[in-house]
Amino acid sequence: MSNMAHQRPNSYIQVLPDGIINSQPARPKSSKPDEFLISLQFSGNSISYYWATNQLDSTDPRLLDWANRPLLENSILINLQEFMCRETARESIAIELEDWQVSDEELRRIIDMALGRIRKAVISMPARHNFLYLHLRVDLIREQFIDASMIYLDEVVRMVPATESSIESLERKKLLAGSTTGACVVCMEEFSGECEVVSMPCSHVFHEDCIKKWLMTSHYCPVCRFEMPTS
Repeated sequence: MSNMAHQRPNSYIQVLPDGIINSQPARPKSSKPDEFLISLQFSGNSISYYWATNQLDSTDPRLLDWANRPLLENSILINLQEFMCRETARESIAIELEDWQVSDEELRRIIDMALGRIRKAVISMPARHNFLYLHLRVDLIREQFIDASMIYLDEVVRMVPATESSIESLERKKLLAGSTTGACVVCMEEFSGECEVVSMPCSHVFHEDCIKKWLMTSHYCPVCRFEMPTS
C-alpha cells in the first residue's frame, strides 16, 4: 500500500460510478403543476478495514481484517425552494439518514457530496424539465491502523479472561481458498488456502488455538475491543 492511505482521514466517501441521474417533465401525482421536485435516493455500504503497522508512519501496513455492512436505502423528496436554502436541505437529508449510524463528520461529508451532485444535475437540466431523480450509491470507508507492537502491551492492563462457556460457544467457519479475509491478528500469520477459523460475535476471525489462548487471558477482541462475557 502506498503512503497515500495514511494521508486520508480515518474515514472517507467514495461515490460509485453507476449512480443514476434522470430529469424529466413528468410529475408525481401529489405535486403542484409548477413545483420543481428533486427525488434523491441513497444506497451503499459501510466498509471497515483494520491494518497492523509496526510504526504509526509505516508505509506498508498489513491487512488484518475487513467488514462490509450494507447501509440502509433511503429516498428523499425535496422541492427546489428547500434545496436553495442550504440549511433546510441539509436538515431534510440529515433526518432521513439518521438511521445510518455514522458520525456527525461523516454525515456532513455525505450531505455535502449529495448537495454538490444535485446542484450539478440541476444546472445541466433542460429548461422545461422540473423533476430530477438522482440515485447515489455511496461507499463509506473506514480505516483503523493498529500498532502491532502495542497490541499485547495494551492487553496487560486488561487481564480479565472470558468465561469458558463463551469461549466454547464461538462459531467455527471454513474459509475457502482465495479468501481475502486477511491474517490472524494474534499470531500475525495470514490465512492461506482452505482453513477453519473461529469467529467472534463482532465477526472478526482468528485461528481457533490463537483466540482461545487469548480469551483465556483477556476478554477483549484483539482487533476492535469487543467485550466477551466475564465471570
